Amino acid sequence: MPKRYPVKERPRLFFLENDLGWVRSLGFSAESLLREKELRVTYFGGKEVVFPLPPKQPEKIEEPEGFDYKTFGHYPYWTGMSRAIRSRMQHLVLAYAGTSDPRYADKAISYALSLARWDTWSDPDYHYGRMGRTCLDTASLTFGVSVVYDGCHERMSHEERSEVLNGLVRLGLEPLYRDCVWAFTHENPSLRAWNLPLYQHSALGVGALAVMGDVPESDFERWLNQALDYFLWYLDYQMVSPDTEGMSYDSGSVDNLMVFADVLKRVMGDDRLLRHPYISDILPKKVIYFLGPKNSGSVNFGDCGRGGVYPTTFINTMRIINKHLGNGYAGWYLKKTGKLVLDPKEPFWNILYIPRKPVVRPPHDLPSSAVFWNIGWAALRSGWEDEDTLLAFKCSSSTLGHDHWDQNNFVLNHKGEWLATDIGYGSFRSKEDGYFSRHTVGHNTILVDGEGQKYRAGYIRDFYTAHGYDYVVGDASKCYDGEKLRLFLRHIVYVKPDYFLILDEVEGSGSPHHFEWLLHTDNDGVWRTLGGKELDVGGPVDTPDLMIEKPQARLLVKILLPERIRTLCDRHKGLEVYGPFIRVSPSENGLSQRFLSLLYPLDGKEKVLNLPTVEVVGSSTGGTLGVKVKRGELQEIVVFNLVGGLFSVEGIKGDPQNCVVTLEGKRPLKYFLYKGTVLTLNGRILLLSSNPLSAEVRMSDGSLTAEVSAKREVKMLLSSPKPKRVLLNGSNLPPQSFAYNSKMGLLTVWLKEGQHNLIVEM
Repeated sequence: MPKRYPVKERPRLFFLENDLGWVRSLGFSAESLLREKELRVTYFGGKEVVFPLPPKQPEKIEEPEGFDYKTFGHYPYWTGMSRAIRSRMQHLVLAYAGTSDPRYADKAISYALSLARWDTWSDPDYHYGRMGRTCLDTASLTFGVSVVYDGCHERMSHEERSEVLNGLVRLGLEPLYRDCVWAFTHENPSLRAWNLPLYQHSALGVGALAVMGDVPESDFERWLNQALDYFLWYLDYQMVSPDTEGMSYDSGSVDNLMVFADVLKRVMGDDRLLRHPYISDILPKKVIYFLGPKNSGSVNFGDCGRGGVYPTTFINTMRIINKHLGNGYAGWYLKKTGKLVLDPKEPFWNILYIPRKPVVRPPHDLPSSAVFWNIGWAALRSGWEDEDTLLAFKCSSSTLGHDHWDQNNFVLNHKGEWLATDIGYGSFRSKEDGYFSRHTVGHNTILVDGEGQKYRAGYIRDFYTAHGYDYVVGDASKCYDGEKLRLFLRHIVYVKPDYFLILDEVEGSGSPHHFEWLLHTDNDGVWRTLGGKELDVGGPVDTPDLMIEKPQARLLVKILLPERIRTLCDRHKGLEVYGPFIRVSPSENGLSQRFLSLLYPLDGKEKVLNLPTVEVVGSSTGGTLGVKVKRGELQEIVVFNLVGGLFSVEGIKGDPQNCVVTLEGKRPLKYFLYKGTVLTLNGRILLLSSNPLSAEVRMSDGSLTAEVSAKREVKMLLSSPKPKRVLLNGSNLPPQSFAYNSKMGLLTVWLKEGQHNLIVEM
């Protein structure tokens, strides 16, 4: 029979009465929790604090050694404490549901009663508590007490229920409602969309559903509607907003949203949050694109991971998406990360959210690379297997607190090894260490006169992906002091699956400036010369060809421009948890500069003898820059057309913003062009179109394949042998729908606006 909503019987938040048989079949118990009389939480610098159980409101705790409280304020001890208390209450309730042993319920009830007698659920010594505001600790304790109130409702006496309910309303729901209304009505949407209001609203909504029927209807409705209205706004905002706090904090935020979405569907039958396009489509793709190969963790832009640790993120979110929506990409991610099996460290979420019949769909039908325009992130991947490569690029205008000053930054992973790295979570040891880890100097981007970015105003200007090539351009021009810098464009070309070319256009303002190009690795990485010599930290480097080495993979780094450089291998003094990095600068200061580098990933055993040869062709200072890359019998000519118009480089003429031509001897095997109308090779037309388009064309003995992106209708001419059959987007083109000029060897087709796949069979 269909359920009747709202569900009034208890338990109802995470499982219903008819789910208890399944919960009991799992055999979960938590005997150790029954014996606990204290909990121990380890904080900054290894400081361990012991809290009594049932929990008592703590007195002020002294700052941990090495924590710079003068810069960062009082250390937030209650955050970890409240999460530990919440976890215990959740597992006691789950054990009670799974065993019917009243000892678990009685223990959980004693915790809830003790908490209900506190003066506040927000640390009075932390700045939020001092202002009388709620914080993460309020949300955690509200959540934990709500779970107990729901799961042990019938076990409590009338007096106990009344006391717990009053504490939940007085210390949790009403203060949270007040602060949620404040956050949601703030004129700056960025202050509505960070991790704290998401956790606050989740706790408010779950708490409202826990006490439904035991409080006045008007109170229940304002609490619930505040949470629901906020999350509907938030999901709409995420479709267009530049704001992100990185994979770790975004994961925590959305995980909290999804917990409420799951409970809301179970109790009220309302699945609007679950079926929102951001949840059902965009988010699962974002999560899989920024997962490192070989389950090596998520891309760690912003405050995410630390000291070479790359966390796996969005686990509960992907479980809920797979469970409720049958999203196969989420299932593939969970299988890849080993999160489709019960984990004894997190049985509550495992038991509740692991789908019983998971849907797993490998993402091979998706393009290997993607851009997320609004947040300014791009993932350039060679594929989805363990042996593949990922370069993640960021040029964003997010202003959220856990984001960093690191526009035009990138990280690179090959075969599961993070080679070009981001520092991750910022340091709290000192103001200086915090600056290094959060600001530009700690990232793979550019410094001007030793200074980094002052504004978060970057964006991705261009992006195109095809079968064998990717191209992305980030514009961080407005991120620096305008009196020092007026232009910073970073172009990245990926010739899949082999190498990346990174071109930086930097133009200063006023007098000449000292520009520096930075590239970091973490502490597991070693910088070496191609001859195998390890670089001396703090010493000069006398070669433009370097290698980052790790056990399973290496990264060849060839600095092609400037032609005369000074390179230094450096490390932030006093913070050895961060790895060594190189600073590359021209030998003389100037008003403008171009940095050009080749990054060539290798496995840990590949011989250095097989490396490509690379040279800059044409002018290194004019409007067109060419690069010739030779690999055995193959060579690529890569052209950056920096000022527009027609160019001529190494026999290639045309007008695309960027193009790559791959030759075997003198024969073109494939070519790529971005935003162009004409491309010729040694006087022979390769492609000619009536309007600008982007395309990749691949040739083999029996066919020609073209992937074309057209912003408007075009007439396109392609160099081609005489066709036997022409297919457009999987359908045969009748002879009257194309033309062929045998004398010139040109096939003419007419294309509408959009994406097209053209196959010419010869």
